[in-house]
Amino acid sequence: LTGIPLRGAGDLRNKVGLLRIGKSIKLDLIRNGKKETVTATIGPQRETKTEAGGEEISPKLKGAEFGALEAFWPGTLARSGDLDRARRLEDSCFKMWNLYGVEPDGLDYSDMKVTYPSYPLRPEIIESAFYLYRFTGDPRYLRMGRSFYDSLVEYCRTDSGFDSLRDVRTKQKADAMPSYFLAETLKYLYLLFAPPEELDLNKVVFNTEAHPLRKSP
Repeated sequence: LTGIPLRGAGDLRNKVGLLRIGKSIKLDLIRNGKKETVTATIGPQRETKTEAGGEEISPKLKGAEFGALEAFWPGTLARSGDLDRARRLEDSCFKMWNLYGVEPDGLDYSDMKVTYPSYPLRPEIIESAFYLYRFTGDPRYLRMGRSFYDSLVEYCRTDSGFDSLRDVRTKQKADAMPSYFLAETLKYLYLLFAPPEELDLNKVVFNTEAHPLRKSP
């Protein structure tokens, strides 16, 4: 990305998401075995009535798809200091979670229809609730956390662990528990309810896989 190596898709989304409007970027990539270069300019946010808020979304907005994997973004906004948008987007994510008791991997907010029905025990919405609680102290995020926990126990718990869902609408299980469920999902859920001294965010930063790294003095 503009001469800076990327470690993966998560690294790309984080770097692009924090760029200022008007910033030009160049992305070198390999597609079908051939090297290509893509250039783009970061544009302003499209005007909508809400932050993808369901019923009041602009009728002109088509394909307003969002999903469990993108629910990291409220946490990133909170860490950048943009708490207003972080709150509103987390509320929107929580609405997606409550639609079927567990969030789908894809939801079109223009008609509130599920586009990808699976839930592979993703951590991102819990990660965002953790950061928002740390930065605001608002107990609503503890209540969100309790909802996440209760849903995981009710729909995903098995005799031998926790299971992904093949379809959040039917709660059909997929016989799979990704390792990141332990490394990320449960870690953020624990930290959400842990006392602040358990982890000092002034001294530690998490990478995209929730591995803690000590900040340099």
